[in-house]
Amino acid sequence: MIKNVLFDCWSTLIKFDPKTSNWPYSALLDNIENKDEIDVDEFKKFATLFLDEYYNPSIKYEIDNIQFYQLLVDTFNLKLNKPLEEIKEMTLDYLNIRSEDDVLPFLYKLKERKLNLAVASNTMYSKKKTQEIIKSTIDVEFDDIITSSMYGVRKPHKEFFIASLNRLGYKKDETIYIGDSPIEDGYGPYLAAFKGSILVLNTNKNPSLITDRRIYEDKNYLFRIYQNYKELLSDFDNLVKLF
Repeated sequence: MIKNVLFDCWSTLIKFDPKTSNWPYSALLDNIENKDEIDVDEFKKFATLFLDEYYNPSIKYEIDNIQFYQLLVDTFNLKLNKPLEEIKEMTLDYLNIRSEDDVLPFLYKLKERKLNLAVASNTMYSKKKTQEIIKSTIDVEFDDIITSSMYGVRKPHKEFFIASLNRLGYKKDETIYIGDSPIEDGYGPYLAAFKGSILVLNTNKNPSLITDRRIYEDKNYLFRIYQNYKELLSDFDNLVKLF
């Protein structure tokens, strides 16, 4: 019996649009005192290349973004007008944030069924800031908000799922995971022996990235794919019969 639902955050609960193309490091860039002494174009090129390499799906380890910023500070000999700890918490302010379309009605339905809800998401940003953003857009209480920056491992690493479940006191055979990434949110929970996973794509991500056919054929595993929450809501009554 399913009692618990774990959610991904970005592109699952929260929709975001960058205010600037440089948003992952704009907070740092805007607080450099000696900007006239550095090659800004080289700085941007270095930061962008680092993040492109870092977010390769094969990398299962997470850094806190203060480490990314410290790398930039020391590489380019930056002098800052604020403490780095303060600047790192400003990063997500460079995004326009709102809840994903139709996610709130879905959350309300889960709450009506007395299911336990929590967030366990990949992000290099702090739990505090992630929690602040979720609470600013979603009026549903979660048991906890867990970030990969807390552990240093990220989905689809099995240990991230195990640590999250233990922290929450959830049993894996009573828990499903909902997210938008085929490998991280669909296949990862399968490898961690969850009861099921549901993909709500909301993006252009391709489910065919999951090549292990067992996830589709395992009758003991609940696996469903929806294009968006509107489609999921229209199938909600059929879905919960499988719970």
